[in-house]
Amino acid sequence: MLLACALIPVAGLVMLYSFAVRARLALGEWPLPYSPDPKDLGFAIHHGAVAVLLTAAIASPIALGVWFLVRRSAALRERPKTFSMGLYLVAYAALWLLFVGDPGSIFEWYGD
Repeated sequence: MLLACALIPVAGLVMLYSFAVRARLALGEWPLPYSPDPKDLGFAIHHGAVAVLLTAAIASPIALGVWFLVRRSAALRERPKTFSMGLYLVAYAALWLLFVGDPGSIFEWYGD
């Protein structure tokens, strides 16, 4: 579960930036905020996958907290894997740094 939570932010970022690359290939230029609308590109499945994965990535700390509570209440005293926890923290931090910094205005373009 911890490894899955760690991979969700990575998958969301990969899906978002691959969507931007796909839009670049279709348009011949990088998409800009409000030009064009991501929903109007005709990539409905890819657009939906980005929405689902980014929403799951943002909610992953909640899932992780519930998982830790269930493990604790079920008397599963096994310690979480250090590698998986470190990977999760790095992936989640990268997600938020890219969201806040927004290089290329990709998040702004997608969210418009």
